[in-house]
Amino acid sequence: MKRRRGFTFIELSVVLTILALFTTLAVVSFREPYQKIRFRNTIEQIDFWQTLQRKQCRRARQPQILIMDFEAQKLQVGNGASPSQCLTFQGGMVVDQLIVSGKVSNQGTTAMMIGVDGQCETFALHLSGPFQQTRWLLFAGTTGQMTELDSAEQVHGALALLSP
Repeated sequence: MKRRRGFTFIELSVVLTILALFTTLAVVSFREPYQKIRFRNTIEQIDFWQTLQRKQCRRARQPQILIMDFEAQKLQVGNGASPSQCLTFQGGMVVDQLIVSGKVSNQGTTAMMIGVDGQCETFALHLSGPFQQTRWLLFAGTTGQMTELDSAEQVHGALALLSP
């Protein structure tokens, strides 16, 4: 009997099954670090976007209305009935609370004015993401500087220090 060279169908099936298992394990192991990077990127996008809106108000010498839409999960800015620009949260990122003037909002829409000088009220928003990632972002009204905080207590403490 002559021996054939090569692999049998069963041997190839076993090797492909093992490769598929390793590929699945690799994808699952990279998922959490990838989501953490997306969370950090979303924070940076929010900071950049609100800074840009403030600069545009100063440059154009026109006030704008900043609107947080909780249902659509987006920040919008405009000068009247229709928003001209928006930042949409995707990939499991959710803004679930906004604090403006000591008032907590978590549904519908909340609006605040950005003046011609690029200033607005100090506000904080709570961002949640996959893998229990949460962060409070506090934006100073006069400068727009963002500060990251870990808890609502820290936010309320900072807002109490800033209020007259």
